[in-house]
Amino acid sequence: MKVPMVTVSLFADPIFKDGAFTSNDPRVRAYAIQKTMESMDLGAELGAEVFVLWGGPEGSEVDAGKNAVEAMKRYREALNYLCEYVCRKSMATSLLWKPSRTNRAQTFTFRRQAPCSA
Repeated sequence: MKVPMVTVSLFADPIFKDGAFTSNDPRVRAYAIQKTMESMDLGAELGAEVFVLWGGPEGSEVDAGKNAVEAMKRYREALNYLCEYVCRKSMATSLLWKPSRTNRAQTFTFRRQAPCSA
C-alpha cells in the first residue's frame, strides 16, 4: 500500500473555532503548528510525497472577531514555517483552496506545489 499524501484536521476540534494559524490566541496558533508538524512527520514515515493543507476553516465566528490584516500575516508566517519544515521531509506542499462550507458542484480547487528553497 502506498500513501500518496497526508493532511491535518484543523477544523474538527472546537479549539479552532476562530481559526488555527490565524487565531488571536498564540497558544492556539502554536498548537495548530505542532499538530501540523506531527501530521507531516507521520506522512514522511508512511512515505507520502505531498502534504495537503486546507485553510478553509480559517476565520472567526463573527467578522469583527479579528483583524483581517493581522490574521493574514499570521497565516503567511505559519505557511512559510511549515513549508520549510515539510521540505526537510522531502515532501511537496499543496494548498487546497475552497470555501469552508460547500457542496461538490461549488468546489473550486487550487493546487500549488511549492518547490523547496534549498
